[in-house]
Amino acid sequence: MKLPYRKSQTKWTYIFRNNTWGFWMLLPSIVGVAVFHVIPMAEMFKRSFANNTTKAFAGFQNYISVIGNPSFQLAVKNTILFLGTCIPVLLFFSLLAAYFVSKKKDDIRKTVMLIPMAIPVASIVLVWKLMFSRYGLLDKLTGGFAGGVDFLNSKWAFGVLVITYVWRNIGYDVILWAAAFNSIDRCIYEAADMDGADRFMQFRYITWPCILPYGSVIVILSLLNAFKAFREVYLIAGEYPDQSIYLIQHLFNHWLADLKLEHLCAAAVLVMIVVSLSALLFQKALDKGVYS
Repeated sequence: MKLPYRKSQTKWTYIFRNNTWGFWMLLPSIVGVAVFHVIPMAEMFKRSFANNTTKAFAGFQNYISVIGNPSFQLAVKNTILFLGTCIPVLLFFSLLAAYFVSKKKDDIRKTVMLIPMAIPVASIVLVWKLMFSRYGLLDKLTGGFAGGVDFLNSKWAFGVLVITYVWRNIGYDVILWAAAFNSIDRCIYEAADMDGADRFMQFRYITWPCILPYGSVIVILSLLNAFKAFREVYLIAGEYPDQSIYLIQHLFNHWLADLKLEHLCAAAVLVMIVVSLSALLFQKALDKGVYS
């Protein structure tokens, strides 16, 4: 086979010389990623192994201090519980809603479901305070006229946070699931109808295997959005919320305010490793389920 480049040239040299304009178009993005992501990440790794005061190499001492910190343990526990509760609930109800919306081809309902994402966080916080604060709307509806219940600073705070996250993000996931449903060729369903397959069998043997590859993207996006729920918690309950909703972002914020950068960097590295491994394991398990 005749090569388009001389033997004295490497393949990458040929590609570079014949795609010069493409390289210069990508250069601003490459520089931006390097400046705002790669370099700060390298600095984070460096600080996680150093003493913040003396700048001396501290080994794994920062990691040991972070793992043994009771506040870190509480924050990790609450964060895992929050992710383990919100994401399955969100995926289930968004999948269910997308199934019925895609069947009816209802674009108006899809648009309505996206409205919560367009509402500013400050407006959501104001409404939530009116509904869930002491002597708020929910307290009135439940008959708590004497004394009142502050749902945002009690054992109910975790439930309020779950409701907030699901309500705000369900529309986005519905759109993603609906796109997965619409990617399936309708001829397959017509053939299944002719063979006598009911709706449940069609979903089990046709719909679910076809939309399963999209699931990893939706789960990862839902996971990223779950970490953004800190804004609502911070604005509603402040720096020190109820113990049940004290998330790892609260701890990061406190360490940043106290300039404990070595602990902050070590904890960030640990979280990054755990999230990356979880995503890789989930992707591997999902691929195994798809191809099996």
